[in-house]
Amino acid sequence: MKYIFLILSLIFLSSCSVAQHYSTKNKKAIKLFEKGRNTPSQSIDPVSHTPNYRLGLKYLNEAIEKDPNFWEAHMVAGEFAEIIGDYPQAIDHFEKALAIDPQLNTTGSTYFYLANLQQAVGDYDSALKNIDSFQKFRNANPDLIRQSYKIQADCEFAMEAVKNPLKFNPINIGPGINTAQPEYFPTITVDGKTILFTRRVKDGRVRGDFKEQEDFFVSQLSDRNIWQTAVAMPQNVNTVNNEGAPTIAPDGRSLVFVACPSFTDARD
Repeated sequence: MKYIFLILSLIFLSSCSVAQHYSTKNKKAIKLFEKGRNTPSQSIDPVSHTPNYRLGLKYLNEAIEKDPNFWEAHMVAGEFAEIIGDYPQAIDHFEKALAIDPQLNTTGSTYFYLANLQQAVGDYDSALKNIDSFQKFRNANPDLIRQSYKIQADCEFAMEAVKNPLKFNPINIGPGINTAQPEYFPTITVDGKTILFTRRVKDGRVRGDFKEQEDFFVSQLSDRNIWQTAVAMPQNVNTVNNEGAPTIAPDGRSLVFVACPSFTDARD
């Protein structure tokens, strides 16, 4: 997800101060919350070798068990769950945070992040309702407001497309490209002899339960007009993170694509 930024920076800048003011008085819950919030910066996931958001989420959920109305714990747990790819859990935490007090986040950004997650799991109706709520906040972040219009338009299009499916007759391009794994976002060179596309591959290094990520693969057209077995692009392009939507320049020497940042990078 590309909107999992700003939450902590907007809500918990006070964490650097001496005094803490939380929505709970439960000392055990506060201790677990602070332990969970700080875990990613203090612990490395032994599998992915990245900040240990999974362990931090465990402590946050334990804090919530001590006080189910601990608003800050739900907010950070929602972010951590989104980072590790557990969208249903992230949605649940954000919904509970809003149920506790929808006005605690004065910019309304929680509605935005929740809507973005709901769009990702195909809950378009709920996403539209939360985007509408977000857009009513006077102090809403202008950049998020602009992005919210796209989420709104995409959800409306998706709902209409589901109601009115179009018939089409896809033709398998051959085993050199089509596999049991998802392939999409193709681009072809101007001579029509090289195709580059995105494939979602299994990767144990990926954090979260969804052990998959997107890499680029290339296939060449043989003299018999058969696409050869696609090979992965080298590691200076493919990484443990997602690469997608490639476009090959007309000269065939330049590649423009979308690359998701590493979770170890600073977010702004």
